[in-house]
Amino acid sequence: MKKQRNSDNVICLLRQVPLLSNLSVADIEQTAKKILIQKYKKDEVLIQYDTENKQLYMILKGKVKVNVINDEGKDVTIAIRGAFEHLGEISLIDNKTTSASVIALEDTNVAVMSKNDFWQLTDSEPRFAKCLMTELCSKVRDANDIIKRLTYNKAQQRIKVMFHVLSSKFVVQSSNVIKIEVPLTHQDIANMTGLFRETVTSVLANWRDEGYILDVKKKYYYFNPKFFEKDFVL
Repeated sequence: MKKQRNSDNVICLLRQVPLLSNLSVADIEQTAKKILIQKYKKDEVLIQYDTENKQLYMILKGKVKVNVINDEGKDVTIAIRGAFEHLGEISLIDNKTTSASVIALEDTNVAVMSKNDFWQLTDSEPRFAKCLMTELCSKVRDANDIIKRLTYNKAQQRIKVMFHVLSSKFVVQSSNVIKIEVPLTHQDIANMTGLFRETVTSVLANWRDEGYILDVKKKYYYFNPKFFEKDFVL
């Protein structure tokens, strides 16, 4: 991990962070003075599970995976976060240890705010506090989506919903193909859907034979746009 102070480019990026979206330009410039930029290489750990956290993390570039430990002691990916999303606020608010690990999926740049500065901004800026509540509600809804996904009996439903969630944030689309911009192994998909890897492999093979998955290159999936149509039923 490398650290560096902010620049004008960083201020432009911070203005795109939803958590800071209600602040004035002057307020963001002032906030930027208190922020440190940390650069993580792929597979580096940003946040370790069950440890004390004293920082708010705002992703400026790259992607990370959020992992929890299951009953068997294995890491399970429950979410993918990308540019302009934030992490670590829950443990800052409740003063408990971190509930998950966060690991870089690719080279990732993060703006880091100290716990003291986080609370100072929360106490002094109602606009920031309002955005914080809105973003926390969004994460609760994300958690509900994860729970809902795990209640589906059919493996096809679980995997389809997972890809739909990813397509809402990480997608490159053309007229005849949709690329999910997150590299995924069959084990990653199994972890995110609560399925066995062999089951995932079988479902994906069937979808490829049926023309829903058009290609897989370097763990990136390319889909037929029909797969993501609202009324499409497997």
